Amino acid sequence: MKLRTRTAAVLFVVAAPALIGVSALPEPLLGRTAALSLGFGLGIAAALAVSGSLVGRVRRLAEAARGAAEDGHHREIEVRGDDEIADLAHSLNAAGRAVRDHVAESERRTAALRDIVVDATHDVLLPLSALHGHLAELGPGAAIAEVQHIAGLLRNLAAAAALETAVAPVRAAIDLNAVLLRVVIRASAQARLAGVELVSAVPETTVWIDGDALLVEQALANVIDNAVAYNHRGGHVAAVLIRRGGEGFALRVEDDGPGVRMDELPRLTERHFRGAHGEQARPGGRGLGLHIVARVAGIHGFVLELARGPYGGLVVELRGRRRPVT
Repeated sequence: MKLRTRTAAVLFVVAAPALIGVSALPEPLLGRTAALSLGFGLGIAAALAVSGSLVGRVRRLAEAARGAAEDGHHREIEVRGDDEIADLAHSLNAAGRAVRDHVAESERRTAALRDIVVDATHDVLLPLSALHGHLAELGPGAAIAEVQHIAGLLRNLAAAAALETAVAPVRAAIDLNAVLLRVVIRASAQARLAGVELVSAVPETTVWIDGDALLVEQALANVIDNAVAYNHRGGHVAAVLIRRGGEGFALRVEDDGPGVRMDELPRLTERHFRGAHGEQARPGGRGLGLHIVARVAGIHGFVLELARGPYGGLVVELRGRRRPVT
């Protein structure tokens, strides 16, 4: 029974004797007074009984709410009845579930970031140790390669951390022509040292897209870095950006290296997965590159396709919508 209904009932019990008394004027005064006294007494007793029951339920609800909070909201408050106090208990349970879900999500993000830091620390320490202990013997070319490898790992750490925070990416207009050319120029030194020819092509009309500039650039860097690193001396890498139809674009990176087995293709974007050749070409890597590419493509609404190339190697293609020209 709702509290308003109970209150009305109590008021009726209290007021009824007075009404009865007023309507019983012909009765002797003494009898009328006795009737009124009895009626008021019964009304007060009923009011006290109802109010005492309500106070008791409120106290029990408060104790249950405190207990649920101390338990981290893992257990819910028992709900009895269908009045406003029961509604309040349902609301407290809903709030507790929201708190519990928020804590679980925070713990998941913390664990994910912890894993990223551990992975990146491991990857960065290996080439740093090599530079520290053998810089004199490595020579300038090998030293530059190690420095570039460290820089790529740190950029991946920044991208992975941004992705794992589950915060919506910062959307801005991105000149994809400029981003691709910048990434190619940065990878050219690594390609020369590896004996791999790296070429690129972009359309005359700039391809503009909406997205997070840091994440998009790191995704392209990972694709091109993999194409160079997992190639062979004398190999080739081509990165081509084109406009598709009236609204789309396609960015294709193709190499003629050893490539991957057919059974490895579906797993290349899994975190920490590395194909058989990848482990040989870059020992100690963590397999974050294409995983980050897939995550970036997903949050930007891009289509990511991986396939074996016609000349061996791997073909990576990203397709999406261009930013409308205003």
